[in-house]
This record gives sequence, structure tokens and C-alpha cells, in this order.
Amino acid sequence: MSLGHNTVRLPLLAAVVLLASSCSVARRVQTARSVELRAEITQMPTVAELDVAPVRVEVDTTWTNHLFKGSTPVEAQREALVARALAGRSADLLVEPKVRHEANRHWFRTEHRLTVSGYPARYERFRSATLEDIRTINAVRCPDTVRTTLVLAETLRPTPRKGASLGKAVSVTTPKPVRAKGGKFRERRSGYRGLVEGSYINLTTSSDFRGDGFAFSTIHGRQCGKHFFAGLGVGVFKANAERLNSGYDDYGYTDSKVMVPFFLNAKAYLLKSRFSPYVEVRGGYEVSETESYYLSGGIGLSYSRFELGANYFQFDGLSGIQARLAILF
Repeated sequence: MSLGHNTVRLPLLAAVVLLASSCSVARRVQTARSVELRAEITQMPTVAELDVAPVRVEVDTTWTNHLFKGSTPVEAQREALVARALAGRSADLLVEPKVRHEANRHWFRTEHRLTVSGYPARYERFRSATLEDIRTINAVRCPDTVRTTLVLAETLRPTPRKGASLGKAVSVTTPKPVRAKGGKFRERRSGYRGLVEGSYINLTTSSDFRGDGFAFSTIHGRQCGKHFFAGLGVGVFKANAERLNSGYDDYGYTDSKVMVPFFLNAKAYLLKSRFSPYVEVRGGYEVSETESYYLSGGIGLSYSRFELGANYFQFDGLSGIQARLAILF
């Protein structure tokens, strides 16, 4: 009886364990990983054939720039001539252009004649570059090297049509970079020009006064070619003058004199280079101390934006020597 009772308990215990396990909560953990793909698109270079006309064309024009009127720059006329050369030939660019400029300068005007010539050309048959094209382009665009490379046209494009010059060798030149000198200052070219100057003055040439002082002036005008300048100026002269003539009541008395002249200035440069001697004259009216005429003449040296000179000046009853240093702009 005892054995049979134990036998009945075992299946009952197994049933309880199964029932308890069936009531438990089942959990499932899932993990995910994402990857962001960045697509980069690289475009292949595009090459084209250059159809160059076999005959050089030439166009020219003439115009006049006046001193007191607006002037037309040479660069603007050159671009207009290139457009004329391409307009009637359905061309895109001018190959091997040559520019010839002639200027005939007079006192108050400059007559210009400009000629542009070259071979009209147009782009044809655009296509994606091949590996051979890229190798050729890299060979031509050699950095920091100035050289001429002959590129055979038949290695880059198919047989040209009849009458075109596509089968010939093309000369490709990598120009050498040119560094600008002197900033935006234009050395004695036609157009506006101004200067400011400071100077030391001495009244040794005056018969009635003795002394020295300083002066400041500014002049603004127009440069006509390489040789001539004309402008208007105003200055301030300050001198400690001692009366020398015993016939006056203030004999031996030292007085501070201030003169403010308004004047015309004309200057002629002897050379076309950056370094050039020059001569100049000034004439006008003084409005403060003497209320008289003002005359001055002198010589000097010009280099780039600097001028150094010496002048003889004269007011009514007052004259002297002036040493000048000027800065141009």
C-alpha cells in the first residue's frame, strides 16, 4: 500500500510543475544595427573639338579721348573688336590673337587706333573624356612650368571634316603668372591724377624779408599720356619773416606770415620711364595775407609715386626757394 501511494504522488507533482511553468511570462530581446550609406557622385570631365578657321581675320577701330571729356579704355575697345571678329563667323573664341595699339597724343586729346587679328574657332562634338584625354590634359596642365606642348589632334578626336584645320598640331602654352606691382597706382597713364606735398621754404631771395618756414599743397588734375600733366591746386605757406628794409617802420621786426594761394599747375616729364626729370610752372592768386599774384617754377625728379623738386616762388613783395617732396595717387 505504501508503494502504491508514492506512485500516485509522482504524476501529481509532475503535473503541478508543468502547470506552474506554463503560467510564466516569456520575454524575447531583439537588437538592430543601421548603416548610413553616403553616395558621392563624381562627374567625368567633358571635352570638345576645336574647329579653327584656316584664315586669320583682322578688324580695327579708331577713337579720340579728350582731356575734359570722358575717355574710352583701350581694354573695352579690344573686347568690342574681338566680338566683331567672332560675330559674323559663328565662332566662340579667337585663337592666337594679336593686338596692335597706336596712340597719337596732342595737348588736349589723344587719338587711338586699335587692331585685333586672330583665327576664329568654335567648339564642336562635346563628349565625356576618356582615360587618354585625361592623361593628355594632365600633361598639358603641368603646374609651375612654362612650356609649349604639341598635342596631335588625331589622338583626341575623329577624322575632321573637309576644309577644317583639325588634323594639325595645336600649340598649348601655360602662361607664367604675372604679379602686379605697385598696387592700384597707375604710373603716368592718361586719366585722373592727384598729389599731396610738403615743403621747406626759405626767403633768401626776397629783398625786403628774411626767414624760413614750411608749406603744404594738394593738386588734382589729369595726366595726358606719359609727358604732360595739368591740374588745379591750393596751398598754405607759413613763414617767419623779418623786415630788412630800413625805410619801413617795422624794420627788424619778425612777423609770422600765412599765404593761401589758389593756382594752376602744368608739368612736363622728359622721359617715359618710371624715373624721369620734369619741369613745372604754377600761377594763381593768393587770398589771405598779400592778396596778390602767385608765381612759381621749378625742376624735379619723379620715380613711381614719389616726386622730389625745387621751386622758385614769388608773391607781391615776398619771394623764396622751396624744396618739395610729393606723394602721388
